[in-house]
Amino acid sequence: MDPLVYTFRVSLSLAAVFAAYKLFMSRETLHALNRFAILAAVAMSFVLPFAKMPQFSVFSEDLTIPEALIELEGVVVNGDAEQNLSFWYIVTAILITGSVFFFLRLLVSIVSVLFKVMKNKSVNIGNGIKLIIGGSDIAPISWMRYIIISADDYANHPDEILAHETAHIRYGHSFDRIFMDLVCAIQWFNPFVWLFRRELCAVHEFQADQKVVDSGFNAKLYQILLVKKAAGRRWNFVANSLNHSNLKNRITMMTRKKSSKKVAIKVLLPMAVSAVFAFTFACCNQSNSLYDVLDANVSTQLSNPQTADQPFVIVENMPEFPGGAKALLDYVSSHVEFPAEAKNDTVLSRTTYLKFVVDKVGKVKNVEVIRSSGNPLLDESGIKTIESLPDWKPGTQSGKAVDVAMQIPIQFVLGN
Repeated sequence: MDPLVYTFRVSLSLAAVFAAYKLFMSRETLHALNRFAILAAVAMSFVLPFAKMPQFSVFSEDLTIPEALIELEGVVVNGDAEQNLSFWYIVTAILITGSVFFFLRLLVSIVSVLFKVMKNKSVNIGNGIKLIIGGSDIAPISWMRYIIISADDYANHPDEILAHETAHIRYGHSFDRIFMDLVCAIQWFNPFVWLFRRELCAVHEFQADQKVVDSGFNAKLYQILLVKKAAGRRWNFVANSLNHSNLKNRITMMTRKKSSKKVAIKVLLPMAVSAVFAFTFACCNQSNSLYDVLDANVSTQLSNPQTADQPFVIVENMPEFPGGAKALLDYVSSHVEFPAEAKNDTVLSRTTYLKFVVDKVGKVKNVEVIRSSGNPLLDESGIKTIESLPDWKPGTQSGKAVDVAMQIPIQFVLGN
């Protein structure tokens, strides 16, 4: 699949599923379900473009298929498109550079946490969770099994803060963050990836806040603490931080009436959107060529024409091009033209599959496209080249010259 087509499909899927999530689920207090919905939606958006419709045989077992064609070795045609390629090289370089930058940013963020962990002494506070006290003017953070808070926070509000950060650790939010940051590094240019990341971070905070309130802490005092810590500095990109996310939304979510479990059915709406896109992409990936179905369901076999005007497929002595197969490839490669208008194509490689018949006297006739390259100019160029082939040595069956159907793929590639 062309990378640009794949990127467009991922972006389209993310946009649609994000809209469904934002519209139907983001206001609900079913935080665990929302978290699952976000992670599943992002993962599926990267898989859906590869969906394919299963092929089902519509032929009976005893049906003879006369058109399971013999395919000749393919021909690759290079087009000189230096300016076109230069543009796409620049685009590719930008995309790769951006991905490298965000990968490095993630790596630096992880290393900074590890450096902080190794530099300071930690205290085990139970359940494998370790506390590090140090630093100043920073909001408390948690990452994997470590909690880092300032001495002031530990002296003034240790219980609420530890309850909040412990909730992050027990829910495994760090793994979600790493997953989303990797996705953002790959698709850094896709705005919907970043929107999903923001929503996921908000859900993390909603879950941790709810855990604090459910643990018996005074909700109003806890909200006042959040307001006080909102101005604290966040020094790490990958870790969960107490002052992360929109403060107003967090307080609103804590005071909102809990959603009924019946509304969990809403999760089916983003899933339904994903199913629609899966079907759409599968239809796009499904070839319309009858010959693909034949290849998938019928083994090539010797068959006689059903009518007098149908060519053979396999005969005792197949047609021969003057000079052999290599001469045929050389002829096609040297005679096929790469249309100038097609050199501005955004797709760097296209292949057209052509069917033709070598008749009883060795002449080529009935040249047609059985699978288009997607560019009519390239298809037409291939047809003209095959029509110009010199006479072949005809194929024979039972000692008689017969018409034989064959096919050949011609690949058009921009550049070398």
